[in-house]
Amino acid sequence: MPFWSRLKAAASPGKRTPGASLRTLLRQRLLILAWDVGGLSGVVAEQGARDEAWQLSPPVCSGITDFGHALDEVLAHLRQEGVTPPRHCWLLSRLVVPALVDLPVDPESPRPAAQMRELVRSEMEPVVAEFGALWSLGAVLEARGLIDAAQREQVVLELAVRREQSGNPVSFGRVALELEMISQSQLEDALKIQESLQMLESDLACGWAGHVPAEGQTPVWLACATGLSTWEHWERACRQRHLRLVAASPLAWAASETPGESESRMALEIHGEDVVAVLRHRGHVASGRSEGRLERPLAADWLGRLIQDWRAMGIQDLELVCLEKRDEQTLQDILEQIGTRYGHAPQLRDYGQTWQALLQHQAGQFRQRRPALPLIREGRPAKPLVQRPGFWHLLLPCLTLAALGGLEVWQRWQIHKFETHFATVQATEKKNQELAQSTIRFNQEMQQVKKDLDRGREQLAQLLTEVERLQTIEAMGAHLPRLLRTLAQGVGDQVVLESVHNAKVGTSDMNRIRVTGWSPDYGAAQAFALRVQELVSQDQGYGVANTDVSTQPGREGKPGYGVSFWLVPVEEDLEGAHPLEKNQP
Repeated sequence: MPFWSRLKAAASPGKRTPGASLRTLLRQRLLILAWDVGGLSGVVAEQGARDEAWQLSPPVCSGITDFGHALDEVLAHLRQEGVTPPRHCWLLSRLVVPALVDLPVDPESPRPAAQMRELVRSEMEPVVAEFGALWSLGAVLEARGLIDAAQREQVVLELAVRREQSGNPVSFGRVALELEMISQSQLEDALKIQESLQMLESDLACGWAGHVPAEGQTPVWLACATGLSTWEHWERACRQRHLRLVAASPLAWAASETPGESESRMALEIHGEDVVAVLRHRGHVASGRSEGRLERPLAADWLGRLIQDWRAMGIQDLELVCLEKRDEQTLQDILEQIGTRYGHAPQLRDYGQTWQALLQHQAGQFRQRRPALPLIREGRPAKPLVQRPGFWHLLLPCLTLAALGGLEVWQRWQIHKFETHFATVQATEKKNQELAQSTIRFNQEMQQVKKDLDRGREQLAQLLTEVERLQTIEAMGAHLPRLLRTLAQGVGDQVVLESVHNAKVGTSDMNRIRVTGWSPDYGAAQAFALRVQELVSQDQGYGVANTDVSTQPGREGKPGYGVSFWLVPVEEDLEGAHPLEKNQP
């Protein structure tokens, strides 16, 4: 069922539970085809969860000799059984011939696929030719079910008699036709099949798989091959019927492959026209050989001879694998003979068990990344792109589309760069505006701080002035009584002391004391200033500065002289140290 059909069925209300719908969507489905000279058979394998066992539908068969027409009949039978064929198919065929090949390549680092294909093809050409030589016309007719083993033996005896009597060669087909065992059309179909099997094609479709049995041992390479035109016919027939041929696997070797194998194990696969002996070591094919049956019956001696050297190695585990229904009873008869001869009874896998296990195992190989047996996945190596038809006709439109796409990408990149730059500029402008506003706020705050500092400075200056005034008053309070007594001693009889006061508070002269007086005699005025200077300079810590004597009328208008000077601390620079000399008339 296609995926969309399963999806529709899963989504249909009232038919499935949600869990069942999910299991339906995740279900794996595979069409397994078995193609041999006898015809085509097929089954549909389904698996729910990954760990669940594959469920097989009832097998359907077709005896048509053409693969495409036989596939149509198989698909029609499946639909009649109510089974919708899946999209993927896996082909098992005896026409895919396996062999062990000697390749100078390490399996862990194989060469490119084209080189590997050439190496394998050169090794497989004689193997495919030898397999085709096994298919005589009698073998083809018996494999097609047109005659049985007894009729085939009868024709062989009749051929021997006629050759003895006449000495002329007589064909197998002519004798079978005269004995009315087959019709003319059946003979022609059998001859076409024999020709296709025995004609070695110029090219082969190949598959390969390699492994190293153990560290230090020689690598083992397994290969398989079939005619390239045969593979292309299979692939084309599947594609025309909307099927995808995943791989083609050899029926030989695969028939005796089972999971969980022992350390070393032998198997004899009983095919229609040959017997294939396989030796496996830890699940991998270590050796293999085949021998044509050539109209001879199966016998214990013959089968034992195929594996005699392996038994000499001490390997006892043996299994007989029956792939033809007509050989089942014969194998049952010789099973006890083989056990008696070799002291170890082999196991027998009958026809039904063989095909059930084979199909189950092949379904399990569907998702394996590295299957144990070689598979053919493609027939012809893909040509380089420049050598494919129509490449150069498509190159110019592709280059044009690529150029337009590149131009579109470049334009979008430019638009992206412009948008990114514009967003960056906007973010920068916004940041600058925020910075400018922060600067304005900072300047305003700084102006306010400056005003507050000026106001504090003024208040501090006032406090300092007040402190200085108080300190001056305190200092003057300590010196003023003595200064007044000193001034009283220096007044004399002709001088009148008019005023004593200090400078204005808050000026630089606030520590100075200004003294003014009056005398009718100029000399007495000068003497007054000199006496005060002598008295205060001895123990008062003051000196006289800026002495000035000038004409000044007295209080009652009498003529006389006014005298004034400053009493300053001795550390100050005393100007007018000799005022009398400066102001003499």
